[in-house]
Amino acid sequence: MNPSIKTNTGNSEKAKSDYAEIYLTRVPIKHQRCIGITEKTLDKLKSVVRLIAQNNTTVRSYASAILREHLREYKFLHEIMRKVMYDKLMPGDLAIYQTVGENYLETYLCPDSQSRGSAWIHVDVECAEALKQIVSWADTGATIGSFAESIILVHLGLNDELLEQMKSDVYNCQP
Repeated sequence: MNPSIKTNTGNSEKAKSDYAEIYLTRVPIKHQRCIGITEKTLDKLKSVVRLIAQNNTTVRSYASAILREHLREYKFLHEIMRKVMYDKLMPGDLAIYQTVGENYLETYLCPDSQSRGSAWIHVDVECAEALKQIVSWADTGATIGSFAESIILVHLGLNDELLEQMKSDVYNCQP
């Protein structure tokens, strides 16, 4: 299941099962870092974990899974961003970067003025380090917190219909 593509088969039990398997499974995280996000985003993450996952996972595991899947999906672009930073582009890289990269930067790496010091999420250290590196390569003024929050909000937006159906399933199963 591609996490960046809106799920149109939200009412399928397979789609719900796949989503839960990828994102709502508790994964022990030994080494972690704090990333500042807005309280509104933290509340959205908590509502999914508490209601849909019914506390079978943690906000930390859920956020880390979202970030990890995003990093995996866009690894090719992050590699091109690294090459751009160090002037090591290969033939064809620039065309990919210009077509995909501009939209990516606008979607995920735009700086904003929101305060992210009142709510924190813990994510695994590998995700945090990768986010830090990508933010430095992009050099747009974005922060690790704004980048992580953009990834999370886009993910939640793309999967909104599926998540709402999963919430509805939970409500319908209660006596």
